[in-house]
Amino acid sequence: MESVNTTQNQRLGSESPSQTNSPITTLHHDIHREIFLSNANIFAEKKCLETTRLSSQVCHTWRSHILNSPTIWGRLLELSALERCTEQWREEVLRRSGDSLLWIYGHASGSFTYPRIGTKFFYRILNTYWERIEHLSMTTMDLPIDEELWQPLLRPAPFLQSFSVVPLGLRRVVNHFPASNFNTPSSPLFSDHAPVLRKFCTNGFAFSLTSPWLADLCNLHLFHPVSVSEILNALRSTPFLTTLAISGTAERSLDSESSLPSVILANLTSLTFTDIWLPHVTKFITHIRPTNGCSLFCTSEFSSNVNEDLRALSRPLSRWFQSYLRNNHVTNIRLDLGI
Repeated sequence: MESVNTTQNQRLGSESPSQTNSPITTLHHDIHREIFLSNANIFAEKKCLETTRLSSQVCHTWRSHILNSPTIWGRLLELSALERCTEQWREEVLRRSGDSLLWIYGHASGSFTYPRIGTKFFYRILNTYWERIEHLSMTTMDLPIDEELWQPLLRPAPFLQSFSVVPLGLRRVVNHFPASNFNTPSSPLFSDHAPVLRKFCTNGFAFSLTSPWLADLCNLHLFHPVSVSEILNALRSTPFLTTLAISGTAERSLDSESSLPSVILANLTSLTFTDIWLPHVTKFITHIRPTNGCSLFCTSEFSSNVNEDLRALSRPLSRWFQSYLRNNHVTNIRLDLGI
């Protein structure tokens, strides 16, 4: 797919930007590189691999810039695009990444029972190059997940900045691991070492809410079926959070209000609840104290006593509204109640 014959190379050489009057030839090579890197952002752009490949065939100068930049190729591990390529081209993309940090995005089967084309390729990268991964965003397609395939996650993650692994289409918390040997106190997630991790989202990988890497997170999405008090206590150690989402806390027993800690999240600008029991939402927004103007989004479930739920919610919700209105110009408010 990538091969270019001698005639093509000669044609590319004759079109060197230095021999044209195109305005783009006046740009410094560092600017060219930044453009190529921007085009290789698999989390924001489509067809990044194809765009990069075609860019490398425009002229010798561009080809030299791109082929001599392992960083560009390390950011092109989009599995859906690589699945459509030959095995030889997949391996070539990986080879061109050199020793650079890796960005990985896509879908993979949870096991080798019914594997997608790129599944084995992904798990090989995960196992062989885990310490090089900088950004990982994966959706698992089949359950249960084979925990042996995810053992690399128990190793230190020195360069990992964002981590998102969730199952496709599941809104409820599910124990994806039939065995209980994954992520034990003696072998914690990331070996408790992820010094530059700033974004974390997973459903299915149990982890301790006292993990040291939680303290530096800016973006956190929790799917844990744990108590309100456990989550609030964990949030006391996350002062840098700007975005917090909590989904599907399964426990429905109410903590006594006196036992719940208040949590100051001075940098929080967005708080989202999805499929949370409404009495729990009330507890959360009563005890979480964000920056003024923090946005709030919630989809919830009533308990058997709807009127009591709404009365309990009114005071903390009013406080949130007032804070938001003091700091934002609001033209539209929507409230849907389905009973």
